[in-house]
Amino acid sequence: MSQSHTKEGPGYRANDHDSHSQSWNFSIRPLLTEHNKNAGNHKQLFEVRNHVFHKDAFWVSVI
Repeated sequence: MSQSHTKEGPGYRANDHDSHSQSWNFSIRPLLTEHNKNAGNHKQLFEVRNHVFHKDAFWVSVI
């Protein structure tokens, strides 16, 4: 299991050779508005059902 944070926006990580630099790590692909809204609704329902509040850490098991 790994700890997950849900955060909107592009991701970045420290460069392997220089801890003071950052490498952007994201992809761009257009989404249908309906699909984006559905994903947001599912995320919000998950948070409500599991009492996850803003900036709460939680665990996700992938099976």
